[in-house]
Amino acid sequence: MSRGAGPRRRRWPFVLLALGFGLCLALLAGELAVRVLWQLPPAFAEFEQQGLYRQRADGSIGLVPGYRGALTVAGRRTEVEVDSLGLRGSDLGAKAVGERRLLCAGDSVVFGYGVAAAETLPAQLGPALAAVGRPTTVGNAGVPGFGCRDVAAALGSLVPSFGADGAVFASFLGNDALDDLRTEQLVCAGLRFDGPMAVLMRNSWRMRLALHARAALWFETWVFNNRPAWSPLLQLVPNAADLAAGAGLPGAYPEFAPARGGLFLDAADAHEFAPGQGPVLPRLAANVTAALQTARRVVPNGKLWFLVLPSRAHVDEGLRQERLRGLGFAPEQFVRGTAQRRWLAAAAAAGVPAVDATPWLEDGPSAQWFVDEGHLSPAGAARIAERLAQWLVAQGY
Repeated sequence: MSRGAGPRRRRWPFVLLALGFGLCLALLAGELAVRVLWQLPPAFAEFEQQGLYRQRADGSIGLVPGYRGALTVAGRRTEVEVDSLGLRGSDLGAKAVGERRLLCAGDSVVFGYGVAAAETLPAQLGPALAAVGRPTTVGNAGVPGFGCRDVAAALGSLVPSFGADGAVFASFLGNDALDDLRTEQLVCAGLRFDGPMAVLMRNSWRMRLALHARAALWFETWVFNNRPAWSPLLQLVPNAADLAAGAGLPGAYPEFAPARGGLFLDAADAHEFAPGQGPVLPRLAANVTAALQTARRVVPNGKLWFLVLPSRAHVDEGLRQERLRGLGFAPEQFVRGTAQRRWLAAAAAAGVPAVDATPWLEDGPSAQWFVDEGHLSPAGAARIAERLAQWLVAQGY
């Protein structure tokens, strides 16, 4: 009996190893099968951006240098390349003697959702400036999801590394006001998360696993659709800082859906969307002023200019009224152009020259200037680049 026990004991490690190897193969086969057979739902479109983002030690977010990938917006697929500095586009190399460099910073509108790198606003601004006698290398410092506060923080590192002689600080009326209210941001698996989703990703190993394994993502999707009580997505806990930041906004935490699109910014300063919470719009404009004041400290020689970018509804009055009614607002209480005037006043308070791009897009059908509700088409970017170049020269650029 004792002579036979030794070999049996020695076989157990091999049995366990074989079982572990078989389990790994089964998991791998399951992962491959899900990737081949399961098509991601439209709600997961942002998974195309996986690997695009990084989070720095100070908590700020930027693009991953050297990233290569593709994005699909409004049915149009475009290639995305990020240079060694974290700017969209190919590496421009070291700054030459006598070369003039300008950074154009903002969110996904500046980055160029739905258009090729050469069709973006920054890429078309360079030739437009050359056409008015100011040859300039323009860097694309747009980052999807940025608000004004994020843009100001990014300029602090990008201006010196790019060798910028000045910067155009662009703010999109569609969502920057909301983006500036975020108190939680997180990058996980190269994707960015804000607010309660950032907290959930930080605390839930299941949600982090779903970002790395497509089979786990399929499982969590099935759970959410069929056994929602088991889903971590129902564990979103209101963040006290987020609640305080969003106090007074139209809608409810965490989505604030009626505020999406930025049309609520056309209300009067004294307008209260939530009774008892006080007017929220002056506070949102103050956030823009604070961001521009920060940016002024990092852009050399005061060469900072502020550009207000509208959404399609801000350009098209009929569409604006239709969207307002759809959000449950009375259009007569929302005077067209109030948002733009508010943002220009915020820039004036910071001592930054500013211009509103809305009038540049008001001739012809609004659809020609946009690929969707807010992102510029190649034609829209070209129109703004041409007019912006002329305005910058008039400002002494």
